[in-house]
Amino acid sequence: MPQASILSTLTRASRALPANITLKNPGQPNEGYQRLPGASAVAASRSTLYLTDTVPRLPQTTTRAVAQPAGESESLAMAITRRSRVAQAGARIIPIDLAPAPGNPTALWKRAGGFTVLSGATFAEGDDVSPLVAQELPASTEDIDLDLMGQYGVRFELSRRDQKHTPPEELDAKIVAGIAYGIAELLDRVALAKISSALDVLENAGTVTAFDFASAATKGLRFNELRAIVGTDGAGVTVDNGSLYVSGIPAEMTGEHADTFVGAFDRLGVAVMDDIRVLVERTRLDGGLAVTCWCDVMALTPDPEFFWGAPL
Repeated sequence: MPQASILSTLTRASRALPANITLKNPGQPNEGYQRLPGASAVAASRSTLYLTDTVPRLPQTTTRAVAQPAGESESLAMAITRRSRVAQAGARIIPIDLAPAPGNPTALWKRAGGFTVLSGATFAEGDDVSPLVAQELPASTEDIDLDLMGQYGVRFELSRRDQKHTPPEELDAKIVAGIAYGIAELLDRVALAKISSALDVLENAGTVTAFDFASAATKGLRFNELRAIVGTDGAGVTVDNGSLYVSGIPAEMTGEHADTFVGAFDRLGVAVMDDIRVLVERTRLDGGLAVTCWCDVMALTPDPEFFWGAPL
């Protein structure tokens, strides 16, 4: 796997000309630079990180330990999954590939259609006198709509001092790891907000959304399929022998939502565009840089009735 790195992007940005500067008469005696009216005066460079890229490791010394898996490399996707609470609870992370470069102007590209949850069909007794009643297919699908994917960004400011006093490999690892770990938290925030919104809709329709085992049994769930995520309000949580539980269900904490949620998290999907765009701009005359990263994410809950709020 290629290593995720923005070192070359940082270097290019530090040496780049502003977009409104162009070389006039190159190779001629009157060669020189000129300004282009209406163009940006910011010098910048762009690059892309992919979910399959390897996260660079911080150098470990006798005076500093590194909180990364020892002796192994991990991709951005692995780093995100390892730190995301919803992924650890069973949610499916769905990478969305970029469209390939078209071979002709009319070429079309169809991306992944959606996330589907399958349930068991309901069998019933029937005969010629009491015929079976037709039912819908026991599957729920939510489409992945690129137009509905949320675009989220983060921006770092790097002073000249930051660049001079931090080894390049260390600066690279800190930025890329920060992006990967931040995306994990972003996925949790987007996914839990989607569950919360879906539960509000169910509650407004008169459906009881507080967790109880009867509701889980009605959905055909096994006990070991259930997980809980406890938000900043700490609702419904108990601690037993050093482990966190909600109504006896294994739980984990998150700082990305206030509420507590119980559910079968493998019925939750989070689509992520597999092009994490990075823009590095030279912002000051002293060589200061700004690093901006963009990521597109969409949470998918085809059947929100597999999720509940904190028990009453």
